[in-house]
Amino acid sequence: MNYQIAPLWFYSGKIFLLVVLAIGLAFFGINAPIFYFLLVGLVIPVGISVRLHQLKEKSLVVIPKELSQWTVYVQGIPVQENRSVLTNPCFAIQTHLQAFFFRAFMLKGLIQAATLLMLIVQLFHTTNPWVLPIGLFVAVWLVLKCIETGKILVAVARQTWSLEEVTSETGTSWYRAGFSKQEQPTTALERLLAL
Repeated sequence: MNYQIAPLWFYSGKIFLLVVLAIGLAFFGINAPIFYFLLVGLVIPVGISVRLHQLKEKSLVVIPKELSQWTVYVQGIPVQENRSVLTNPCFAIQTHLQAFFFRAFMLKGLIQAATLLMLIVQLFHTTNPWVLPIGLFVAVWLVLKCIETGKILVAVARQTWSLEEVTSETGTSWYRAGFSKQEQPTTALERLLAL
């Protein structure tokens, strides 16, 4: 059973530190990290979720159902609830799978590059000497994220990612994708929705 007493971003120390740095930089006129977290942390997941729902209604995608039991504290009272977890989708056609993830990772890469450019311009115009090292730290982090997304795009374009064929109960074949990051397999959806 999972327990939630805080928002999900605060479960990771790195993400919490980056969110605090982004909020701190926003006080000095550097708001590019805030835009990044809003777009990649909120807009992209909602957009991906809506698009997968549309594809599911057209019977082009099957999303395996997975329920997770949570205990959420509401004003100190424990409330148990079941949540449906968005899992790695299975596509009917391999080319649709590749096109979906290529477009999604391309959008994410463009957002990362635009945010990095925006951050560099904002750092160039800053006059506060304390903001520059923190902003450069965030810029290096964004460069690493852009490189990671670029590697994923190359893997998707060259089809060097891992494809898995799943057979349903009715005997139809579906395809889903994943990656191996540092010898640990992750699903394509997890990598897409990661900050």
